[in-house]
Amino acid sequence: MDDTTALIVTASFAGIVVLAVLARRLLLRSNFPNLPGPPAGSLLTGNVHRMRSRHSIKYRKHVTDTHGPLFKLAGPYGAEWLYIYDPKALYSITIKDQDVWGKHGALLTMIMLGPGLLSTEHHQHRKQRKMLTPVFSAAYLRNITSVFYETTHKLRDDEAMQRLGEVKDVMSILLRANMTASEKDRLAEEELIAQVSTFILAGMDTTSNATSRVLHILASKTDAQTKLPDEILEAQAGTEVSYDTLMELPFLDAVCRETLRVYAPVTTISRYAVKDTVLGLSAPIRGTDGTLISEVPVPKGTAVLCDLGACNTNAALWGPDAREWKPELFQQERWLAPLPREVEEARVPGVYSNLMTVHGGGRSCIGFKYAQLELKVVLAVLLANFRFELSDKDIVWNSAGVMYPTVGPVSKKPEMPLKVSVFRERI
Repeated sequence: MDDTTALIVTASFAGIVVLAVLARRLLLRSNFPNLPGPPAGSLLTGNVHRMRSRHSIKYRKHVTDTHGPLFKLAGPYGAEWLYIYDPKALYSITIKDQDVWGKHGALLTMIMLGPGLLSTEHHQHRKQRKMLTPVFSAAYLRNITSVFYETTHKLRDDEAMQRLGEVKDVMSILLRANMTASEKDRLAEEELIAQVSTFILAGMDTTSNATSRVLHILASKTDAQTKLPDEILEAQAGTEVSYDTLMELPFLDAVCRETLRVYAPVTTISRYAVKDTVLGLSAPIRGTDGTLISEVPVPKGTAVLCDLGACNTNAALWGPDAREWKPELFQQERWLAPLPREVEEARVPGVYSNLMTVHGGGRSCIGFKYAQLELKVVLAVLLANFRFELSDKDIVWNSAGVMYPTVGPVSKKPEMPLKVSVFRERI
């Protein structure tokens, strides 16, 4: 086939695709004719890609403010998607009817990572969680807290390396548990291998970028950065802070919760309906014809984009300043004062602090307590020894599978330069 023929074939195929998309839009009746939504955009890509693009943060805020907690999007090739941050609808997807909703893109994740927790579904997923849950228990975390401190101090000597080797790591516990499990509960070798890739991908970027976000915020909030070391140093009293004490430090906990509320490392997840279902709403929304809608029938195959960050900063629940980082609200920590009644009554299905940051139900982040400990240990060590200030570099946070910082909006290199000075000499 010569170049001219190849070009003709390619153009013809593209034309067929465009015609098929046009035909779909013109001939097929909309499944959601009365739902609001932003302009459809491109015939081929719709507007879903704008909600997931690297610089989508401002656009997402605009469309969620404009169209409310549930609206329709134009997906690729004329498909209709739903965009959701309504708590009751999220409860249905996450807990009540979780078997009705499949993980969108699970096949691609399976190809990349193998049959681990991020890619498996239904019975296989539940079987894996049952095996892995003890690895992330509070008892295990208490035993490895010292390892987190040693790692944070960059393993300054061989003794620390030796102690690290003596502590049972996650995979060794998993392997031992698998060997003693019954035949029906035992995981296949490929499932065990897949968990390694899953833990690296799911655990490393989320926690490190959450830590970076806290430090970036504190660099611009001198009052909070002054208060935190005082609390940490008082708790240290010349020794490393124990697991239980660290978990109970009130202002450190408030700073971590507020950061994970306003700046969730993972902002959206996608699902699809494996059969016809209905999504109820916490409060009615107004359709394009002016009528009120209290539930939305969802046909089989419909894809939905769940905005975890928008649920966390929903002004109807958290108040008009919901998008502002305020661990200290009205002269007292937001997270020590009683939560707003609207938050308590919303039944947000997240497993952590009425937030969707680590998701909820059977697909919630199994290692969130592990990540929480890691975050607090790193902050306790760094803030007790160093001060952080903004540099002259413009830090921009980018949307992706996990939010990440760059210098300026053009660079794609993850980095966050800050000025660092010694807060106190190491004892």
